[in-house]
Amino acid sequence: MGICTFIDLAASAYFPPAALVDKQKLEVVTAYLSGSLGLKATAKAHEVGVDSLRGWAARYRVTGIAGIQAKRRSEYDTEFNLQVLQVQCSEVR
Repeated sequence: MGICTFIDLAASAYFPPAALVDKQKLEVVTAYLSGSLGLKATAKAHEVGVDSLRGWAARYRVTGIAGIQAKRRSEYDTEFNLQVLQVQCSEVR
């Protein structure tokens, strides 16, 4: 699969807003830290990776909610970045 095919597939994919992802992470971490289930059981119940949950919980313990918030790497949104890549691919074809 070439990069342009991948980008075409990504264009049709749903990328939830970062705030929604942050909220979901917080729900999983607080469920784990409540102590009702262990690490593996909580990860399985919420369909996340054990290593991901372990990292989120560690960062949450140290820095609070800031530790699990998505890092913003650019000032451009996903839609804009995707449009740029699609234009670049159309120029290559």
